[in-house]
Amino acid sequence: NQSAQPKGYYQSLLGRVTNGVDEKQIMLDLDRTLPYNKYFRKDIGGFGSTYMKNILLAFSVHNPNLGYCQGLNMLVAVGLLFLDEETAFWLLVMIVEKMTPRDYYTPGLLGAQADQVLMRELVADKLPNLSNHLQACNVDISLITFNWFLAAFVDASPTQSMLRIWDCFLYEGRKVLYRCALGILKLYERNILQMLDTNAIMGYLKKLPKHIFDMDAVFNEAFVTFEPFPSRKELLKRHENHMQNVKARYDEEEKARAAIHAELQKKESLSKRRLIKTRTLSSNLLSETVTAHRKPVIWECGCAITDDEVWLGCGERQGAKVCVIKCEGEKLNLDVPHLDFPSRLCCMKTVRKDMVVLGTLDFTIHAVNSTTKEEVWSVKVKDSVLDVVASEDDVNLFAGLADGTVAIIQANSYDPPPSSPLLIRIGMESVNCMVLTPDYELWCGSGSSISIISGKTMEPLKSLSGAERKSLYKMAIGTHGVWMSYRSSPLITLYHMTHHVRLLEIDYTDSLNLGTSGLPHDYQYQVNLDQRITYILPYGNFLWVGTGGGCICVFTVHPNGVNVASKLSKLVEKEREQDASFF
Repeated sequence: NQSAQPKGYYQSLLGRVTNGVDEKQIMLDLDRTLPYNKYFRKDIGGFGSTYMKNILLAFSVHNPNLGYCQGLNMLVAVGLLFLDEETAFWLLVMIVEKMTPRDYYTPGLLGAQADQVLMRELVADKLPNLSNHLQACNVDISLITFNWFLAAFVDASPTQSMLRIWDCFLYEGRKVLYRCALGILKLYERNILQMLDTNAIMGYLKKLPKHIFDMDAVFNEAFVTFEPFPSRKELLKRHENHMQNVKARYDEEEKARAAIHAELQKKESLSKRRLIKTRTLSSNLLSETVTAHRKPVIWECGCAITDDEVWLGCGERQGAKVCVIKCEGEKLNLDVPHLDFPSRLCCMKTVRKDMVVLGTLDFTIHAVNSTTKEEVWSVKVKDSVLDVVASEDDVNLFAGLADGTVAIIQANSYDPPPSSPLLIRIGMESVNCMVLTPDYELWCGSGSSISIISGKTMEPLKSLSGAERKSLYKMAIGTHGVWMSYRSSPLITLYHMTHHVRLLEIDYTDSLNLGTSGLPHDYQYQVNLDQRITYILPYGNFLWVGTGGGCICVFTVHPNGVNVASKLSKLVEKEREQDASFF
């Protein structure tokens, strides 16, 4: 590639760089790249970040179809440890365009997804006992190995170990990444097989590469134990087969999104959002008022504005309204309606004293002044907005999207935010729910996994597993920790906010006592729509639970019902023992 380009090509790319989405995303990732390496520390005069920014921006111009994707920053960082700026740029081009399967770093990460399907196959072929054990414990190995492959073990393992992997990687190609991943798993297979708790296994696997210093042992497993190993040609063929399946599924999802988006845009063009005069109605007229076509009311979301005012979102997939409930003593007055939306409302949160943010199915975040009931701005994102949370200082707004990413929006005023939010990938499944703890940790529920990242640096902190084979639906912070509910399930779990361990796992239909022992992991929940939990609201020592049948159950959390301190002490001690087993 370099020889085919004219002299001065790299400098010409830098001259064509313009401000845009890629630059914002790159700037966000710069400080998170090898933060403890002196070459990239600005506070002690390191200038590697400047070179990295230039390389990534030049690459986004060189390959506009790809632009920038998280993971590329790590590849550049390794190159800059040994090469000058322009040579490091060409190293990135070689890795991405010559050594990596197609669509690996594109927005959908299709190649990376196919890679993980192949990795699961190799684990089943070479480590069948481990594969069966992980399946029995509801652990998806790709949740861990995905980042190993995306950044070629950069920042996942000690520098000296990572560099030895890269020596082989640059010489033999991506086949080495499969070998090394399997070698690491084989080296610690015995420890993993002795663990039965899903979260414990996930935590152990996440920390595993950081404790790998004996690369001779890893290479012995990778290049001796696993012989014969599939050839590069065979691996590529298997990858392409998986790629076709991943691409077909992705195309179907894109068609569905496009169809919904087109339908909603058509409806919006016919019926512009408008402010409708408020009128107070008695509750028995609610069904007639909020749905003109007399279909049942669906309450999608809500939030408290003040101590005596609550907003509720109701409607259907193709339209929604916002209603206001005002509390006057023991009497509830319903003001219907205030705002019309052309799309279903997925979430609603108060992000500052006088602003409410709403997320919709049609890829839009709306900000509404809670006093005037008028929309002040809206911004389009990549996919449906399933949940939103805001920081305490109201500077950043985090939106969980259906494509598995979190959009970060600077929304500290009534001024319209940037038209292109920054994006952080959480997983391959939708980010259904989020909470932001007082310690500024952002908990994100994607599928059955919980990803905890820093709300300040966006650095990954920990990965947890929710209930077995259950997709997370709602999260809420309470006095006792982080409460979670699951889609189409009566299950509720409670996690400690600081130590990130599960304290309770209960089925609300079995008992009203939150201090009862947890349910067995192999229990199969068969519930009808009336029993599913649609909302959870912790309030002091109470937990309010909304159900699909229209009921509200209020539980009292008895401090003596379960000895949380004792249980937490045991869990933390168990976690320490697992950490010690690395050495």
